[in-house]
Amino acid sequence: MGKILVVDYAQGQVHSFALDHAFRTLNVHSVPDLQGPRYVSPAPSGGFVVSEECGDVKVFTSSHKLLCSLSSKYGHQFGNPAGVCVDRDGSILVADEQRRTVHLFPQHGAPVCLVSTGLRRPVGMACSSFGHLLVADAGENCVKVFKYCVRPPYNPTNPGAPCALSVGMVLNGSLASADVQDLSPVTTSHPKRSLERALLLPGLGTSTEDDGYPMVPSQTPLPVE
Repeated sequence: MGKILVVDYAQGQVHSFALDHAFRTLNVHSVPDLQGPRYVSPAPSGGFVVSEECGDVKVFTSSHKLLCSLSSKYGHQFGNPAGVCVDRDGSILVADEQRRTVHLFPQHGAPVCLVSTGLRRPVGMACSSFGHLLVADAGENCVKVFKYCVRPPYNPTNPGAPCALSVGMVLNGSLASADVQDLSPVTTSHPKRSLERALLLPGLGTSTEDDGYPMVPSQTPLPVE
C-alpha cells in the first residue's frame, strides 16, 4: 500500500490518499485549518511536513495529528518557507524563498544553515539517499544540486572548532568560488553537516571527481514555473 499527499492551497488542507497495489483509493484523510499550505513532504515515521505561505512549517504524525511547528520548537523565524524534504537521518530541510536560504532542522539540536548564498528564489526541494540536496531555483530557471556530508560526531573536548566548509559553483561553464560562513557545531549527540559543493545543471557534463560520493548526472533542467 502506498500514499499520495496533495496540498490544497485554496482550501487550506493537505489530503492523504491511501492506495492499494493497483492504485485504487482505499481511504482519504484531510488535515484542515492550514494557512496557505504550499509544499508537502512525507516523513519517515509515516507522517508529513508542510510549509505555510509566509508563515510556518508544521509536522504531522501518521495519525494526522499536529506534532509541532518548527518555529515554535526551534525558535526559528521564517520569511516565506517553500520546499520541504526529510533526509535519511530524519532531519527536516526547508527552503526559504524570501531569505534565499536552506536550513536543516535536526531531530536533536539547533538548526543549521546549509545554503546561505547562491540562491535567488528557492522553491521545490528534494533529498537523495546519498547526501545530495536538489533545489529548484525559480529565479534562475534551473535545478541546483548541493552535496552535504555527514561527518564524525562533534567532539565536546573542542567545542569552538568550526566545521570547515568548501563550496564551488559552476556558472556559465566556468568554476567559481563562493564565500560561505563556517558552520558552528550542532550538538554533542548529532553529527556535523557541511555543504561541500554546488552544481548548476545547464547541460554541463557529469562530474569526473572521484571523492567517494556518486554525482548526479548533469542534464538540461526543465523550466520552473
